[in-house]
Amino acid sequence: MRATKTILVISQNLIFLPKIENSAASHEIRVRLAATESKFAEIYKLTVVPLVLIDLEGSRKTWTSIVEKLNASTAKPRIVAYGPHSDVETLNLAKISGCDEVLTKGQFSNSLHRLVKTVADLPIDSQA
Repeated sequence: MRATKTILVISQNLIFLPKIENSAASHEIRVRLAATESKFAEIYKLTVVPLVLIDLEGSRKTWTSIVEKLNASTAKPRIVAYGPHSDVETLNLAKISGCDEVLTKGQFSNSLHRLVKTVADLPIDSQA
């Protein structure tokens, strides 16, 4: 099961999920959703996850804990967070917490193809 690349989405909101899935499907990349830290850990240990997408409107406690654990990992995936442009405090917190890229929702929507293409171009055994 680890052989298939997976984009792991941390969110309690399903709004962007179909768009992410459609973009990933064209590159044969799986998309998995985790709303809790325990679900994240379960999926992460069983799959190749080169990209984690974090919805900053979800539980702050959940996503900050996940980012902290990923940054301590030896095989750290790329972490991209997205949130409302008006929530500057949360966007800044995501940067400080160690997300590789922090985008507004509009920027995220416009960058999704690029992000998925980056994952598609990685070798199957790559985690970063």
